[in-house]
Amino acid sequence: MNRGRRRRQWFAIIGCVAATVTLGVTWLSMSGGIASFVDREVGRRVLSLALPSPTRDARRPGTSPEAAATSAPDLGPHRTGSRDAATTPGGHGAAPSSAAEDAASNAPASDDAELAGQWHVMEVGPGDSLYSLFLDLRLSVADLARILGASPEAKERLSRLRPGETLELDVDGRGRVEKLIYHFAASRALEVSRSRGQYRAEVVPRDVASASETVPPALDEGTVVVAPEAAHEATTGDGLAPPAPPEPLRRHLVTVKRGDSMYSIFQAGKLPTADLARMLQAGPLAARLKRLRPGEQLEFHLSEQGSVHKLVYHRNATESLHLSLTDDGYEIARVEAPLRRELANASGTVESSLFVAGQKAGLSDRLIMQMVDIFGWDVDFALDIRHGDRFTLVYEELYKDGQKLRDGAILAAEFVNRDRVIRAVRFVDPHGRAGYYSPEGLSMRKAFLRTPVRYARISSRFSRARRHPVLHTIRAHRGVDYAARAGTPIRAAGDGKVTFVGRKGGYGKTMVLQHGSTYTTLYAHLSRYAKGMRKGRSVRQGEVIGYVGQTGLATGPHLHYEFRVRGVHRDPLKVKLPNALPIPAEHKAEFLAQTKDLVARLDGLTRTQLAAND
Repeated sequence: MNRGRRRRQWFAIIGCVAATVTLGVTWLSMSGGIASFVDREVGRRVLSLALPSPTRDARRPGTSPEAAATSAPDLGPHRTGSRDAATTPGGHGAAPSSAAEDAASNAPASDDAELAGQWHVMEVGPGDSLYSLFLDLRLSVADLARILGASPEAKERLSRLRPGETLELDVDGRGRVEKLIYHFAASRALEVSRSRGQYRAEVVPRDVASASETVPPALDEGTVVVAPEAAHEATTGDGLAPPAPPEPLRRHLVTVKRGDSMYSIFQAGKLPTADLARMLQAGPLAARLKRLRPGEQLEFHLSEQGSVHKLVYHRNATESLHLSLTDDGYEIARVEAPLRRELANASGTVESSLFVAGQKAGLSDRLIMQMVDIFGWDVDFALDIRHGDRFTLVYEELYKDGQKLRDGAILAAEFVNRDRVIRAVRFVDPHGRAGYYSPEGLSMRKAFLRTPVRYARISSRFSRARRHPVLHTIRAHRGVDYAARAGTPIRAAGDGKVTFVGRKGGYGKTMVLQHGSTYTTLYAHLSRYAKGMRKGRSVRQGEVIGYVGQTGLATGPHLHYEFRVRGVHRDPLKVKLPNALPIPAEHKAEFLAQTKDLVARLDGLTRTQLAAND
């Protein structure tokens, strides 16, 4: 037994020795390939040496963006200083300089260390947008979408770049934007920084803004900074070229037709449905892929094997969803293509109706309704409009690729009703919330709408004694009747809570809203209620709560509207409505600065209109 055990031990020893010899021979045969691989890696690292990313400790305080831009190499129309690659002055085939060798020797030993990226200082030119600048620099539009989504203020300010302003970008070696600084005022800047894969935005004083102090560190002697395009042509001293760029993907464009779905489109194009399954798991935004509409476009970027590397879902002229293949599946981002905004103005005088006057002035239906909404708290457009009333608007027109898409927001407006001048200007607060205020900072929005139905005719007013059209008896009419077509939407007069939904005697289908502890509004003769309306639900001012009808004791379709103060009926046309909150004191200075030019423009247009009428 002992003899057999020793035999097995000898066999094991002999096997280990044989395996060791085999590994040694294999290692010697591979040594040439390994050395070649090491040479290529060292050459690639030398080629890719770049300036280190600027840090707060390395900055020169007090340097203005203009000085920083001047100090950066001029590599293109946006004065971009690139930190993408460095080569020797010798150009192609030249031996590496000592500076490059020293940098290579001091490079981190880890293969996973990130290569330094690029530092850009850009001055916004006429017609520039953040989207166009990202395309010029070949940056990811997915990063652009995340930057705009960092905060409402970031989206608002970065969508309105103006010529002469300064943008600074810090881009890492993989093309990801690590930091963006937008200098929008003399003393302030918007800083958007990447942290743990997320972007965070804040407004900081310009003298401490990271990019306003960023100056590229001095270059070592013998090192030349080259543009990204030149980096593809550079070589090391050994003549080794950088890795070849990936082969271009095949582009396949599909226009959605009636009855199409993502599954049917994948089947028709013989695309792998496994890719579709992974796309639908990309996140909540991917659910939109299940609701395709005719006329929308799907842009596929396919590999030679037919797999989907990228999908761009064009929902409309400005919005698209980008799905990009990563190691962990598909990553989805919503991208809004920035539009060029131009100011326009229009003036008109009411002769027969506001709608006709607006059309004669060249206003779209959308702009006319915007104007009605702005002044709807001060002017009853169903009752107060008179011949000779006039209006003046300053508004935005939105363009893409030189073509007008639609009208934008009204920025300033004036309405003269019965010689009473009412003005409104648009203001966006630091949180991205937009509202309309008087030039003095008082909110145009009141706690209640004057009329809950747009463009309706008053068929019966508030009265203590009125002959009922159905019962033919004299009784009080404690509300106002608005005649309108059946099915016309009815809006909540103010923020409140539904306290009653159902039939209420001669009122027919009725809804009652409670607004705080003081005010109550009633809506009667409805044809139907809006979806989801039930007792206890909260509603917002202007939200559709029901539709005009003639249920109950009614001779025709209309809305019976009542307004109660502490349970007492008041005339909705005459009751004094409480005001909403004015501009907060901390935003008053910014409000006045932002609206000063708009008010001056209104003054000029008003003088021109009065002179033309005379």
